[in-house]
Amino acid sequence: MIPHSHLRDAHHIHPAGDVAPSPSPSPSRVAGGDNRVEAVFAPLVHANWHHYEDELGNTYAIGGRGSLRVAYLAGTTRAWHLDARACSGAPWGGPWSAHFTSDTPTELVAAVTNALRHDACHDASAGTEHTDIWQTLRAARWHLAQPGRAQRALSPDGLVEIEYPADGALVPPRDAWRITTSRPQDLSNPLWTAAFHEATPTALLRAFTQALTTHRPVTRHS
Repeated sequence: MIPHSHLRDAHHIHPAGDVAPSPSPSPSRVAGGDNRVEAVFAPLVHANWHHYEDELGNTYAIGGRGSLRVAYLAGTTRAWHLDARACSGAPWGGPWSAHFTSDTPTELVAAVTNALRHDACHDASAGTEHTDIWQTLRAARWHLAQPGRAQRALSPDGLVEIEYPADGALVPPRDAWRITTSRPQDLSNPLWTAAFHEATPTALLRAFTQALTTHRPVTRHS
């Protein structure tokens, strides 16, 4: 069973009787994770997806006639894994894969699984056309550059960087899209990171980018 989180009132009473102030909302990209595992798996609830947990408490959803897997590996740094395989029984991650560290905002990972719900794995433009990805970033006033033919995008606040290596620079496991988000108080210490294989369906990249650039604030409760 997928665990359920319990939201607490933003104005709860401290033992001393004081009212705790509401946490300040922030853009989802710098909000960090909040352990709402069920929110990521929620889009994958129809009959084409099978959910289960293993003896270690890891949670999985298998779909696409056995060719897609979403996995949450509890207690690990690289907690979220999305993998595809050519057919049932083949090794995972062959066609494409993506992974997110445990502090990746739930809203961003859920945006990708929501795209999976719409058969994004069969996107004909997978790994071939990324113009609209860069256009989305440009429209959100991200700073784009092409140093040494590699492509980079930096968020307006300077905290999130997307890097796409130059042609021919990819090496196994061929993670083409690398996203690093720094902590506002410590730019040298990443808050979360993510990576997408070069053949990741464009629909998944598009959904992630749109969620990454949204100005809608979210609130985290301690």
